[in-house]
Amino acid sequence: MKKIIEAFKRVGWKNFLLMNFGLLCCSVATVLFISPSNLIPGGSTGLSVFISMLTGLNYYIFLYGINIALIFVSFFTLGKNFTIKTIYGSLMLPTYGALLSIILELVGYDSNALAKMISSVDPTFVVLFASILMGFGIGLNMKCGGSTGGFDILEAMGLKYLHIPYSTTVYGLDLVLVVLGMIFYKPGEYALFQNGFAEALGAAVYIFILGYTIDAVSFGSFNKRAVFIRSDKYEDIREIIITKIHRGLTLIDAESGYKRETTKMIVCVCYSKEYFALRDMISIIDPNAFIIVTRATEVRGLGFNFETPEHLERHRKKRNSK
Repeated sequence: MKKIIEAFKRVGWKNFLLMNFGLLCCSVATVLFISPSNLIPGGSTGLSVFISMLTGLNYYIFLYGINIALIFVSFFTLGKNFTIKTIYGSLMLPTYGALLSIILELVGYDSNALAKMISSVDPTFVVLFASILMGFGIGLNMKCGGSTGGFDILEAMGLKYLHIPYSTTVYGLDLVLVVLGMIFYKPGEYALFQNGFAEALGAAVYIFILGYTIDAVSFGSFNKRAVFIRSDKYEDIREIIITKIHRGLTLIDAESGYKRETTKMIVCVCYSKEYFALRDMISIIDPNAFIIVTRATEVRGLGFNFETPEHLERHRKKRNSK
């Protein structure tokens, strides 16, 4: 409980309210657009909608189950700090969805009424509004230091145990869900998509716009960030960048302008999700670290336009074992 209170104090009231608004936007996108149209995008929301399509039950029932199960997995594999950060978003996302569904049913819009209403709309607009609204909610949540939980936990596990970058895990899990949605798609009486292939195309467009919107909201631009870090604990930060984020870095001699103290400045280039993980780690090592983040319009070199050090190391071990 003490750690939860400390985490809440670090977030602050303003960010807490914005996080909840972001979660509400995600729920609106799911309840009004994604679930009634049986659109199967990525993430735990997409998986819950997929199971809902097969069973006919409300999606938030399965979203609760998936997220709670992943919270337990996170606790034993990723530790308390990461789990505490994801608990709130993991539980409130389906809660907002459940409350919104109940309110809509009370005013006469049950699942069939919503499906009938959505079926009269051009699929392009449904995909567009769903992806932008969901992307805005997730991006706002990330910007305020929150997490929607769900598959974020699997992505963090892939990074920690298999050294798989976030982006690779995201694309892999999303691809699996899109294919499953295409194979097992059930059109229904008020189907927005007439077949699984059309639904898969819609899901692919949704994922693309979602990623763009998340990045635009959380950073205001594209995916690669140049991060400048000045801290007295630069050796500890250097260690986590190399061992946890798996990115290269440059150490620059620096001098503070006020006290004229000599120190080191760390310069690192990484992807957006990697930066958010790095930011959280830095806040634990040195809460007073000075951090500047800018957009990297073009990055060329090891780890970006050709193989990462981890890939090269695996290839080297394979060659030596032969």
